[in-house]
Amino acid sequence: MSITRQQAETVLIRRVGGLLTEAGLDGTSRAGQNKDLNDPITSGLLKLGHTSIVDISDVTDADLAAVTTDELDAFLTLAEHRALQNIQTEVIRLVDVAIGPRREALGRMSVQLEKRIAVKKMELEMEHGIGSGALEIGVINANFATKGDDTIIVG
Repeated sequence: MSITRQQAETVLIRRVGGLLTEAGLDGTSRAGQNKDLNDPITSGLLKLGHTSIVDISDVTDADLAAVTTDELDAFLTLAEHRALQNIQTEVIRLVDVAIGPRREALGRMSVQLEKRIAVKKMELEMEHGIGSGALEIGVINANFATKGDDTIIVG
């Protein structure tokens, strides 16, 4: 089973559409041409090692055909992670506003996004092994002895 561009956009809009809209980005279009989701979709493909994208500024169904069923959840999570980062880039300029009795804590959105991005990063590491360092095991052998001394130093 492969995913289409429209299907990827539908899932991403469901996950972060409201935040995209609040950031002034397209949080509703899911017909396969959402320009604000192109970067997250491209990033998901590249981070999974799919480098044969014809045009990184316009990912197509043919590019997404490389995503296997086993990679699908990781791909969508990677794309969501990048979308959250893009949203944070847009909202970082927002500040809290108070006009009379009305208050909007727009500056808090960036802080909340930072927490959500961290959780998504942890999810990528825990569930998909993406972003965590590779565990390697080895032995360092540094046996040596000094002459003229009966003590053998092993270090």
